[in-house]
Amino acid sequence: MISDPSAAGGLEALDDESEANATLELLGITLEDVMAELAFRQQQKEAAMHREMAAAARAGGERRTFKLDGDVGGEVRFMVHPVSYHYWGARLGYACWHDAAFVREYLRDNPAARVKTRSANPSLLVQGLKGPKG
Repeated sequence: MISDPSAAGGLEALDDESEANATLELLGITLEDVMAELAFRQQQKEAAMHREMAAAARAGGERRTFKLDGDVGGEVRFMVHPVSYHYWGARLGYACWHDAAFVREYLRDNPAARVKTRSANPSLLVQGLKGPKG
C-alpha cells in the first residue's frame, strides 16, 4: 500500500474495495447478497408502513382544528408515516411537503394517509339568515 494518498490516485479506493470483498468472502457472502438483503429490508419497512397507515385509517383517524388564543387555528389534513416522510424528504427535499401539487399526488397515491374531518366547534350556516337583529 502506498503511504502518500495524493500519489496513490485511485489505488486507495481499490484497496478499500478489495478489503471489503475479502471480508465478505470470509463471511461466505457476496456483495449482491448484501444488496439483495438491503432491498428486501427496505421493502419490508415500506410494507409495514402501509399496513400501519391503513390500520390508523380504519381506527378512525380524525382531523381536528387546533386553535391558540387569538389565533384562527389550523387543521390536520393528513397523517404521514415517519418512514414515508423521510423517504420523500430525502429524495425530493423536505420542502416537498409544502408543495400543494406534491401533497395532492401523495394523498391520491396513499389514501390511508387522509383523516376524517371533525370540527372542535361545529357551526351551522342557514341560508338566508343575515345575523342577529338588534
